[in-house]
Amino acid sequence: MAPKRRKTRDELAAESRQKIADAALLLFSERGVSATSTRRVAQAAGVSEGLVFHHFPTKLHLLRGALEGRSYPPTMVARLLGGDAPVDLPIADFLRAATGIFVTYARADRPEPRLFRLLLAEAPTNPIVFEHLKDTERFMVGLVGRYLASRVAAGELRADLAVDSAVRVLMGSFVWFLWTHADLTPDAWDQAATAHARAVTAVWLDGARPRPDADAGPAITPQAPETPGAPRSS
Repeated sequence: MAPKRRKTRDELAAESRQKIADAALLLFSERGVSATSTRRVAQAAGVSEGLVFHHFPTKLHLLRGALEGRSYPPTMVARLLGGDAPVDLPIADFLRAATGIFVTYARADRPEPRLFRLLLAEAPTNPIVFEHLKDTERFMVGLVGRYLASRVAAGELRADLAVDSAVRVLMGSFVWFLWTHADLTPDAWDQAATAHARAVTAVWLDGARPRPDADAGPAITPQAPETPGAPRSS
């Protein structure tokens, strides 16, 4: 019988890093980021707190590590679009696949959707969480924005489409729906989220696709709110 191969130092390091990330994901999804200490993560992973900091120097690194490689919408959309280079994917097919990711991501009783809801709740008061969500938004706007620009160039979307805002419209709609429908059972979620995805896709496409000049309505110039003291964008 051949002797069992000893794991290399790199393999052992990767295993310990994954154990820490798994423990952090579960604890963050149950307690939130603010209420979870690195010491608690170390105890759950069965390692020293020093080893946690060795792999993840800050709590932001730990949060990112907890989500790395998971069923997380930004990662799944990146795979769909093939990375940085825009793919030749018709817009209707992209929206169908992207909204499908949204529906299936939040349906199962997994820690990732629970964690995402907690992140939204914590972001206003936790700079670490806020920075992570800002990084996520920048990544998604850049990635999907480049894809939408390629569909504009292909003539599939309006030439004057503000691609960054178009991405944020889609993201905001699904994030808000996820936030306000957390109480649904899996079956009820599947039905409601699918209907929402179809409706949002139809409305979004109606505004984003080119229209024949004869059918186009008058141009609308957005007006700034006239109410004194109205909130300003940061």
